[in-house]
Amino acid sequence: MTKIFAFGDSYVAGYGVDFDQCWVSRLAKMLDKPIANLGMNGAWITELSQMPPVLHEGDVLLVLGGANDLLGEGTVPQVIGAYEKLEAYARGRNAKAVIILPPTPEIVDDDLFVGMNMIVSLQEKMKELNQKAQGLHLDSVIPKDPALYIDGIHLMPEGHEMIARAVYDYGKANAVF
Repeated sequence: MTKIFAFGDSYVAGYGVDFDQCWVSRLAKMLDKPIANLGMNGAWITELSQMPPVLHEGDVLLVLGGANDLLGEGTVPQVIGAYEKLEAYARGRNAKAVIILPPTPEIVDDDLFVGMNMIVSLQEKMKELNQKAQGLHLDSVIPKDPALYIDGIHLMPEGHEMIARAVYDYGKANAVF
């Protein structure tokens, strides 16, 4: 039986929205299949890549993360390396992996999750990541609208709906689901 795992940081965990409103729950409803939500607030994809879930032939690993690495001391090459490691792990298990690049944060007027300097730095690093990394680029899906963000980084329910639809469409187009 094929299992689907969503693996990553607060974007996967659904930080700031009800569990049934996060993109993982919405995608599960679209697919009419359960998805194990393995999102952890504050997780670094470079660390998570060291301990992926056990995959079996035919399983699907949906990976969304990297923003925390880039907010911290992580580099774009390190994040790309983590993505590649997870893809290779899935291939080695005859499973499928979908790398989902986080959206570039948009500035909001109040209640920033981190300071403005960190947001600007993250925006610069995310631009580089989007130029160099392969996968589903959420910047092509989520409009540059600060109203879609709770705190400059985390998305409102509408943003989660956009991610779910994009992952569904990408997965169908690429024979993942």
